[in-house]
Amino acid sequence: MTEEFRGRSVAIFGGGRSGLGAARLARKLGARPTVVDERDLDPRISAELERLGASVRPRWNGDPSQVPAEIWVISPGVPFDHPSLVAARSAGLPVLGEVELAFRAAQGPILAVTGTNGKSTTTVMAWLCARALGFEAWLCGNIAGSGYVEMPLTEAVAQAAPGDVLVAEVSSFQLESVERFQPLSAAITQIRPDHLNRHRTMEAYAAAKNRIFAAMDASNRAVAPVGDPWVRVPTGPEVVWFGEEVGDARLVPDGLEVLSRRVPLQGLPIGPLHDRLNALAALCVATRLAADRPDAVEAAAEGLRNFRPLTHRLEELGARRGVRFVNASMCTNPAAVVAVSRALGGRQRLLVGGVSKQTPFAELGRHLASAGHAAYAYGRDGEAIASQLAEQGASVSGTFGSLREALQAAWRDAEPHEAIVLAPGCASFDEFRDFEDRGAAFRRWVEELEP
Repeated sequence: MTEEFRGRSVAIFGGGRSGLGAARLARKLGARPTVVDERDLDPRISAELERLGASVRPRWNGDPSQVPAEIWVISPGVPFDHPSLVAARSAGLPVLGEVELAFRAAQGPILAVTGTNGKSTTTVMAWLCARALGFEAWLCGNIAGSGYVEMPLTEAVAQAAPGDVLVAEVSSFQLESVERFQPLSAAITQIRPDHLNRHRTMEAYAAAKNRIFAAMDASNRAVAPVGDPWVRVPTGPEVVWFGEEVGDARLVPDGLEVLSRRVPLQGLPIGPLHDRLNALAALCVATRLAADRPDAVEAAAEGLRNFRPLTHRLEELGARRGVRFVNASMCTNPAAVVAVSRALGGRQRLLVGGVSKQTPFAELGRHLASAGHAAYAYGRDGEAIASQLAEQGASVSGTFGSLREALQAAWRDAEPHEAIVLAPGCASFDEFRDFEDRGAAFRRWVEELEP
């Protein structure tokens, strides 16, 4: 492991799971970590930090001069331009994201996946493929709530043996602060409007996503979607393109074609179009581990046989009175809602709302109008969302103060052979702790519905 942190004071901004993982890795690297947060910490995390020997400062006032630090490490929820970090940089202190810290300490290859939608599924698929190729692989990164065993990337680096493969989902928040981050292989699934409340412009958001390729060279593989206007692939690495009809990896009748090798879909639990595209990207990412093996694609594809849909992503909750219920709480932007709706087919009543991330809902409105689906807008930004949808000719069956009220209204209106779908297109923080909490509440309320 790197020696650059040994004996140094490291301040970690953010006391959640990521902060705990960073503190654990910092201790393993011989550093002296101090974890600061502007809020109170979860008592369980606070106790674990203290057990590690880390100093803990909840309800921090934001003054970096009051924190012993030669290096700052930030969790994904902390903006890179936070005033405290601006002050730290002005004082000449390096500010690293947790992904950068993990990369500098890693003793094995990293496979990384980002994108607006599909990145969690693609990451899980790439992890399964890496294992099928015979590697000891860790599923990690920004993938909490998937239903699979996972951990922050820093946590995985602290636990992994030399040579183990780290397969990580990375977000735009994490990519804002990378410098030397150089995964062996990395993919962008696609880039659509999202997180504009943090990045402010689509250009800034796309630039953050594209940083996943920034430090790559000829020893690396960049996997990119055909025809995405926001993806900027650098000239240094090997570039592998994937697409529905064209590309180095593409869909063929009843199968996948990856780097001139064909994989039949029969026997693979992969149905919707977007998941077949995710599988293409995952195979391209994982097979870089075994670039010298002629059978790498076929061997990696065996891992896809163990794939199961991620929790809160097209999670079937059964049917009542002939009405199907689907939990897609992980849909936190409008483009994801469109993808889910298209994958499901049939007549739908979609529950859309929560806290908008300042992303436009026009595309969703046009989709609802053309498909004949009904929307039930709810939550803090429900009225504004309903207005945008209606402007595109979508049928909006009212606005509601809460998700539960929207669900009850959709249940009253629903007819047999229809689906009621939680696909919010928004963040959850007006009513819920996170998307997992939202999905769990929806599942519970579905079970409690009157027959």
